[in-house]
Amino acid sequence: MNEISMSGLDRNTKERLMFFIDLMMFFIVAISMFFLVLNAYNAGKFFGSGSMGYAQQSLFYMAGSLVFVTVSMMWIFVRFFTARKGLHR
Repeated sequence: MNEISMSGLDRNTKERLMFFIDLMMFFIVAISMFFLVLNAYNAGKFFGSGSMGYAQQSLFYMAGSLVFVTVSMMWIFVRFFTARKGLHR
């Protein structure tokens, strides 16, 4: 299998690729936040009606959405601070 490493690409191609990855991460954050809020609402609704099993399932779904938000936000902050560090050089 023929793999292309990042070191073989020129600077403009790397920046363009990283831009699209960053854009994808912002979409993942937006979609995950939507599902996080939706599952939190459903957990409260089910808990209020006395369905503990459905409430617990919604909380597990909420935790899964939180994982995606955490990883995506970590990527965004790392990219932001490395870009900021590069500007001060």
